[in-house]
Amino acid sequence: MAEQKTGKGRLISWIVIMIAVGFLVLAFYNYRRSQREKITAVKEMPPVPVAVLKVEEVFMDRLLETSGDLRSRANVYVFPQIAGRVIEKILVDKGDRVKKGQLLVVLNASLVKARFERASAAVDAACSQLELLQKDRQRLQFLFEHKAAPRQQLDRIFAEYKAAAASLKEAEAARREIRVLFDDHSIKAEIDGVVAERFFDPGNLSDTKKPILRLSDESLMKIELTAPETYFSRLRLGMQAEFRVAAYPQKLFHASLEKMNPVFDPATRTIKLELQVANDGYLLRSGMYARVRLHMGSQKVLAISREALNRLPGTGSYYVFVVENNRVHQRNIKVGLRQGEQVAVISGLQPRELVVVKGQNRLQDGMAARLISNQPQQKERQE
Repeated sequence: MAEQKTGKGRLISWIVIMIAVGFLVLAFYNYRRSQREKITAVKEMPPVPVAVLKVEEVFMDRLLETSGDLRSRANVYVFPQIAGRVIEKILVDKGDRVKKGQLLVVLNASLVKARFERASAAVDAACSQLELLQKDRQRLQFLFEHKAAPRQQLDRIFAEYKAAAASLKEAEAARREIRVLFDDHSIKAEIDGVVAERFFDPGNLSDTKKPILRLSDESLMKIELTAPETYFSRLRLGMQAEFRVAAYPQKLFHASLEKMNPVFDPATRTIKLELQVANDGYLLRSGMYARVRLHMGSQKVLAISREALNRLPGTGSYYVFVVENNRVHQRNIKVGLRQGEQVAVISGLQPRELVVVKGQNRLQDGMAARLISNQPQQKERQE
């Protein structure tokens, strides 16, 4: 009984397998027939008029298209050297242009002024004492030479004179020290630039840890940006770049690559670059957003018009229609650099092949095609 059941099970399994194979064969046959019918229908359709252009070899610029923020060449925070002094005057405001050495802030210096006057008086007193001792020394020297004064008295006056001279030097040094302290109450600009920020008003107390102003030198601007590791071998100092900012959408600015970071960021595999541009007319400002194109030389490539490109649905891949013997063939391609209306082709096409640039929306692979004049497109490319 068990053997009979096993035999029936095997028979049923074989029947199921044969039925499944039959369905597969039938489905494949229907698919092949539909494909042949489709190809036959395509071939029997009348020729579709298309405009074509040749695949050409051209020189195309290598460009790094990126963006970055504009920064001023130098930012200087103006700190007071003296803490706890009342800010008497702030002689500039935001937006004012200043020159190096220009007086910006005045702190209350009444206390240090009194100390300076006292130090000056001490210097005057030391000078008077030195002058008196000088006269006494000369008089005793004369008397000693004429044997009218003892040597001991002359030595004493010489010692007093030296002590008075030392006292004068000490008084002068103390006055100079107070003078420096006095000058620190008048804060001057360290650079040419513009007042970018003002943090205090007159009447507040100075704090050596808090800046009063921020100066920005915007005569030369820099753009900080990053480049992927793949571009590193082509980057050279001095390369030219162009950029635009939203404030002047019709104006093209020019800059040059002046600095490259010596190491890569291990997290992003990018390298930091710095472009510099002379800020003629002070049109550019810190914080502006720049869209940059860095020129990295040129290379010879196969190029086609952008009009020839078709994107495969749901992917980032492209294809074109190539005309051969008055029939079109769909060709998958890989694209690279883009410049104006031209696109570089990395693979999939050969020089002087004809690609469709107009009429491809009605095309299918294998269709007959009728070439129409492409002079308008060629003229547009030349322009």
